[in-house]
Amino acid sequence: DFKYFHVLGNHEYMNFNRTFLLKSFLNSANDKDRLYYSFTPYGGFRFIALDSMEISVLGHTNLTDPGYIQAKDILKIQNPNGDWNSIDGMEGTNTRFVKGNGMLTETQLSWLNETLHTATQNNEIVMIFSHHIIHPDAGDKR
Repeated sequence: DFKYFHVLGNHEYMNFNRTFLLKSFLNSANDKDRLYYSFTPYGGFRFIALDSMEISVLGHTNLTDPGYIQAKDILKIQNPNGDWNSIDGMEGTNTRFVKGNGMLTETQLSWLNETLHTATQNNEIVMIFSHHIIHPDAGDKR
């Protein structure tokens, strides 16, 4: 019996809204109120899948949603272009401030910290999956 687990990103959020994704088969989390999760496929291993678009301008039907507002405010400050898909005039890690990227909320970061703490206590090897680069230095600096 083959099991699959989804890690959602900007392409899903360009085509579907968060409400749909939370209730769809694409949501691999046991808790259907969020899109991040962890599981243990075998003893001694912990897999963690993050929702790197939790704070984003993509996928929100409610433009008063805190995740949308926070992302919009960040893009207004960090991206000088009228087109948030453009990196014109931007260099290095600043090129990450575009419409197709996102962030984790403090709630998700706290959950991640707790999950990593538990994995450490259980002596588990951890693999973290995210659609986007977790640390700015992990990618191409352009």
